[in-house]
Amino acid sequence: MRRLSTGFGPLDQVLDGGFPAGRLTLIYGEAGTGKTIIAVSTIAQYLASDPRAKAYYIDADGKLPIDLLLNLTGDEEILQRLYIWRPQSLGEQTLIAERLPDLTHGEPIVFDSITGLYRLKAAEETFKANKELNHQLGFLAEAARRGDSPILLLGQVHSILEPPGGVEPVADRLLRYWCQIIIRLERVRGAIRRAVREKPKPERSCLYRIYHGGLMEAER
Repeated sequence: MRRLSTGFGPLDQVLDGGFPAGRLTLIYGEAGTGKTIIAVSTIAQYLASDPRAKAYYIDADGKLPIDLLLNLTGDEEILQRLYIWRPQSLGEQTLIAERLPDLTHGEPIVFDSITGLYRLKAAEETFKANKELNHQLGFLAEAARRGDSPILLLGQVHSILEPPGGVEPVADRLLRYWCQIIIRLERVRGAIRRAVREKPKPERSCLYRIYHGGLMEAER
């Protein structure tokens, strides 16, 4: 199976070599745990590895750090090979998801985040929002399978009120059903973070710190 390296050795080991092509991977965690940095670092490494490579980035939260991408690659030309969409509603996000099975031919795709616009609509119409997100995930699974593309879905979280507490992904059941790989990012202490592979079992993890150019290994 072809795999997409993250550019960070310990995380690649957790992922058995990187994000797998033909699969949906969910990366979820609280703000500040590095979801976008991991996605951007992965895409930057991929684009820099081949002058013909291209990738897709759906910037649904409007927070794509272009300056980080340039710092990681040092090449403005790379931006011409990164196709960026910025949907303004869950409906626009659906239109993008429906196009992807016909567009992709092995290129990586990032949805950042898959649940931001969903969350806004679910606050008013939960049933319709769930139906629409499920529809989107079906098309993304088809894009991954048909195009043999690695697709990264970045997920927001909400607090679990029942003991023992903690957080879980927004739209948890839908995302766990569709995603073959699930990575949880969490704070450990101070600036140290942990990436945990929840799915597939058995769990694996690595520690890291975030710095301006990506991730660096942290001691246990």
